[in-house]
Amino acid sequence: MNILFHDFDAPIYSFHHITDGMTPASLHFHRHYEISVVRSGKLNIIREGSSLRFDQPCIIMHAPYSFHAIAADSSVPYDHYVFHFSKETADELPHCVDVCLLFRQKLSVIQIDDSLSSRVYPILDAYDACSESDAALKSLLMTCLLSIAQDNLASAIAKSPAVENRLLYIRDVTEYIDTHFYEKLSADSLAKKWFISRQKLDSDFKSLMSITLRQYLIDLRVANALRMLSMGQKVSETAKSCGFSCESHFNHIFKERVGYVPSRFTKICGFTSS
Repeated sequence: MNILFHDFDAPIYSFHHITDGMTPASLHFHRHYEISVVRSGKLNIIREGSSLRFDQPCIIMHAPYSFHAIAADSSVPYDHYVFHFSKETADELPHCVDVCLLFRQKLSVIQIDDSLSSRVYPILDAYDACSESDAALKSLLMTCLLSIAQDNLASAIAKSPAVENRLLYIRDVTEYIDTHFYEKLSADSLAKKWFISRQKLDSDFKSLMSITLRQYLIDLRVANALRMLSMGQKVSETAKSCGFSCESHFNHIFKERVGYVPSRFTKICGFTSS
């Protein structure tokens, strides 16, 4: 299965589709956050080497740079609402919406029971009723969905406020990594920057993000490498631009993550360097 990079020009991009099923042509990823609501459908959510099946309404959230695809059985109408929003939009959301909590995992799925449907479905009905150009209302409705999802996830995580406050600095760490991934970053250098021990940083990062710092950095670099290769950038230039120590190291990590070395990947997908 090929991997494609999807990008969106608008700070918020949303749509409502009803189809008779869907067969994914490829895994895809994007730098935007994604929250979607499935009102009906039998789904197979494909994510990075594994898959999950759901046959009831649910809320699905994909973190930026996560590889995913969805297959929907044609026996049941696939009725779904999708919202993509950028990091800049996330920064402007009300303080009551904690994006770091919501997207702490690459994939989160919340099944919609009767009590949750009474809160979620009126928002979807309002979305269908608003005009195509009413961006402000759509943004408000998306914020309401995020708030509902956060209420559900917060109760599931059930962490004490003291623990959450202790880990708040990890959000600054991830923001720094997101904008400096091309540099020579390491857990040691980041620990020194935040005046803490390497052991504490590793432990706190895993506690909040549900992934190791090293894996987060590798995933971010590989995702950006896929984006650059899909735009026709040369393998050698991509390796350097994404912070890999050398091209051979890039080839090794890329094949381990994607299944092909970069040059083979570009040929399979039909990408050509400029």
